[in-house]
Amino acid sequence: MIRNLQTEISIPALKRGLTYKSRIMMLGSCFCDEVGALIKSHGFNAMVNPFGTLYNPASICQSLERLSEKRLFSDKDVVCRDGIYTSFYHHSGISSRSLDGFVAKANEAAGTAADFLESATDIVITLGTAITYRHKKTDLIVSNCHKFPSSEFEERMLGLEECVGFLKRAVAAARKHGQKRFIFTVSPIRHIRDGLHSNQLSKSVLLLAVDAVCRETEDCHYFPAYEIMLDELRDYRFYAEDMCHPSRQSVNYIWERFAEHAVDPGMRTAIAKIEKLAKAAAHRPLFPDSDTYKVFRDRVLKDISEFRAEWPDAVLPEFPSK
Repeated sequence: MIRNLQTEISIPALKRGLTYKSRIMMLGSCFCDEVGALIKSHGFNAMVNPFGTLYNPASICQSLERLSEKRLFSDKDVVCRDGIYTSFYHHSGISSRSLDGFVAKANEAAGTAADFLESATDIVITLGTAITYRHKKTDLIVSNCHKFPSSEFEERMLGLEECVGFLKRAVAAARKHGQKRFIFTVSPIRHIRDGLHSNQLSKSVLLLAVDAVCRETEDCHYFPAYEIMLDELRDYRFYAEDMCHPSRQSVNYIWERFAEHAVDPGMRTAIAKIEKLAKAAAHRPLFPDSDTYKVFRDRVLKDISEFRAEWPDAVLPEFPSK
């Protein structure tokens, strides 16, 4: 019904859609986290942001190059503030109370992600901003400032050629381990810290950079999440309370449009079934020992078993066996 009230954006479907055999690595902004969670909840084999949320092309490039080269983290990469250990390559969600604990945690995640990248079929990158922060002492464009003093960083918006260069390097790094399809998108989340004009300039640079990469690089595609939010969902009621992030309804809508664009049409029946199974798996009974619940549980377990037999590559939701 919504689409009858707006100008709908035409999005051609990919020639080769995603299936449960696909191995999907996703990196980027917090919008990537949200869509990634939906992709995983629908049974797809996906790894989402192994370094935590990343916002700019430079940080995403650095992350893919590190994974491609299987470079581990050492004590030299670690920073500490208020007793919390992390690194400028990570989001603040990846941290530890001890140096050794952080290094072990970071390397375990990086090792798992590097192995996943080798066999990945598709890389989805969601760009949030072209604005970067360079740590003056190390000359590193950081993924997160971790609340260190602003005087330690230089803020700068990347130029178009710089963004194109970082994105092409990211593609090349991933493809050292075989051909992989790239799907780029620009996050619809508004970064208004430096004002709306700055946000528009930043998004414009990202859009132009992605367009150039998709035109000049084989098997790179663009999904217009940004345009869907601004044009199809052109109303503040589709934003969360902060008026910057899309609402849950909007995220679900954009996921549906993404599925139309990127998922194999033959998967629609499977997706509908797994949504039903996930809903059943989320059910928590008031009386788990009741006969009624036991009948319900047995029926759903049977449905899960049948689904697994039909779609053995799907990652199914957990469901209590007792």
